[in-house]
Amino acid sequence: MKQFVEQNMYGYRIHAPQLGEVKTVRVWTPDHYRPEQPSAALFMHDAQNLFDLPDAFPAGWEADRAMPFSGVWQADRAADDYAEKHACQLIVVGVDQSLNRFNEYCPPMAVNQCYSAGLNSRWSDYIDSPRGDRYAGFFTDTLVPFVLSEFPGVAESGKLLIGGSSMGGLISLCILSRSPGLFMGTVCFSPALAALDVDARRELLDMVRVCPAFTRFYFYVGGFGFESEFVAPAADFVRGLALSGQYEMIFHQVPTKDHSEHSWAEELPSALEFLLK
Repeated sequence: MKQFVEQNMYGYRIHAPQLGEVKTVRVWTPDHYRPEQPSAALFMHDAQNLFDLPDAFPAGWEADRAMPFSGVWQADRAADDYAEKHACQLIVVGVDQSLNRFNEYCPPMAVNQCYSAGLNSRWSDYIDSPRGDRYAGFFTDTLVPFVLSEFPGVAESGKLLIGGSSMGGLISLCILSRSPGLFMGTVCFSPALAALDVDARRELLDMVRVCPAFTRFYFYVGGFGFESEFVAPAADFVRGLALSGQYEMIFHQVPTKDHSEHSWAEELPSALEFLLK
């Protein structure tokens, strides 16, 4: 396992036996980080598009932003501002996307249930062999234990969040339900629930409902352009989740916002405030 440390960024190559490949993981830490002190951790996907640190990657570890819609999340800035405001520590753990991103971020119940019968060919063009169950297994069984051993302050705090956008938001819900109680909440922005048909979304909802009552959910969608396809499925999912009456959650829609990292970056500080309160 190769490692680098540049500025506030740690880089790792971690074997993912569930996927039969090696994953690149980037961990951002705040200034004056003290590993022995308690620290919350935000686990995310699409690490190439998370950090506003263009000079933090040495040769061979460059952030190849092959999939951004617009800019980066600036997750490092949001975490730094939150930590400074609340006098605490918060690290961000990001897993690089792969060329098989859509299949890795798609839950297994989508097999033969993606919109492929002329309903929405956009998704069937990219998803042909969902591997979300394997990717989720890598997250809960390999990545989280590794981070807890490397960053003992995270294990001490017990404050773990998971989050992502679009397909990353979708797989975050799957990971959250795979190990109920492991994560205290999720940042779920513009979740690609439209990639699933109604039956598959209902199955995913049943999976998420096994999460303990302390789990918090922060859902966000925009509404402009391509983002408009994400609104109705997300709203329906949130209504179904709210029926249990046991979860604290926020559903925030901004109709003028598009499907972009810029929009998600603006929303992330509010999500952190709610999920870590």
